[in-house]
Amino acid sequence: MNKFFKFLIIICAIIIFQLITVELPAQNINARFTTSVYTWEQQESKTESATHVRAYQLAQISIGKLGLPGLSFHSYFNLSHDFSEKAVDDPRIWLYNCYFNLKTLRNTTDFSVGRQRIYAGVGYGTIDGLQVKYRFKDYFNLKVYAGTLAPLRKSYEMEELNSDNISFGFHLTSAKLKIVRIGISYARFSRTPVRYKTAGIYTSNFRLEHPVSSLQKHLIGLDLKSFITTKLKVQGRLDYNFAMHTIKRGEIGGRYEINKTFEIGLDYIYRMPSIDLNSIFSVFTIHQNEEIAFRTRYRWKNYNFFVNYALTFFEGENNHRRGLGCSWKSLYFGYNNRNGYGGDSDAITLNYMYPLKEKLNLTIGTYFASYKIVSSEENRNNLIGSSLGCVYRMNKKLTLQANVQFLKNKLFSQDFRFFFRGSYAFFHRSK
Repeated sequence: MNKFFKFLIIICAIIIFQLITVELPAQNINARFTTSVYTWEQQESKTESATHVRAYQLAQISIGKLGLPGLSFHSYFNLSHDFSEKAVDDPRIWLYNCYFNLKTLRNTTDFSVGRQRIYAGVGYGTIDGLQVKYRFKDYFNLKVYAGTLAPLRKSYEMEELNSDNISFGFHLTSAKLKIVRIGISYARFSRTPVRYKTAGIYTSNFRLEHPVSSLQKHLIGLDLKSFITTKLKVQGRLDYNFAMHTIKRGEIGGRYEINKTFEIGLDYIYRMPSIDLNSIFSVFTIHQNEEIAFRTRYRWKNYNFFVNYALTFFEGENNHRRGLGCSWKSLYFGYNNRNGYGGDSDAITLNYMYPLKEKLNLTIGTYFASYKIVSSEENRNNLIGSSLGCVYRMNKKLTLQANVQFLKNKLFSQDFRFFFRGSYAFFHRSK
């Protein structure tokens, strides 16, 4: 199957090259190429460190009207390599999506085949397979998909197609009702698990006696969005885990616009930590957590003020999160505080973008944090981060960005980093 998939990619590349070189009537080509270089120092151990120089090349290409008005091709991939230190699997190739899309007349049906990202209620992830979207007048929208999950490594290949690697699901949403939008979704994901042949420190012989199942997720969900009035919006969801016989996630929240400048929001969330069934981590006991969150936003002239608070209830402990911020034109200031389960921290963020010229902007940022990983610790650790950069938009097609970063914490006394990115985009339409 992997050899076939590589062969299919080569054939697709040849076809795309032919389509680009031989212009078809009203053919559209959208492309964006981004080249980045990032250097940083990494603490390999208590006594050794290593300097990395990693380069990234991203490409996003879309070609429309491939002989048919509704036929198009879409791809997005990344190639990276570390030129300073020898890293595992370098050079790394990551294929995010690569698929053909066909829209029927009146856009009632949409077919996509290939590697693609799925967003369908409880079903989300990247699959190699088929996705069909169907719109029945103004009554409902249906999304159905099936295929194999994209590999966790060597993404340019494809998982073997067998009974352990089939994933499928659907998402049905209402469209006729104006006040409320209701959605029902179902997902069943499977992947051939890693075979644990030796006992671990914490797992003992459990995995030797009970092999890991290929089933990864088995969920059904209900989601809704309601526009009760022009000022009040309410949304909620409920996800049920068939495999664990428990609620995976439940939430309800709302936003109320008091006037054009003042908005408040309140949310309640119930979570059962998402652990894949075919993961070794599924042997551990997990507990649910609940969260109540409040947020507000106020606008006055060119100023925007933000305030938020969240209280999370864990097994035996709580966690508090508080934050406030203000933005004015290109200036942002924010303060965040966390305490309770997970440690204590206080952090201040300041970012500013100053236009030097019409096409050249200067960016300045600083971050300071004082934290304790465990609340019972006596001493706090400090972290300081600063950045200075510039963004040059030469024209609509080409943008250049450079950034120097400085970091200081308990591991690095003086850590300087450099980041560069160049992005080129173009649109071509044949006559």
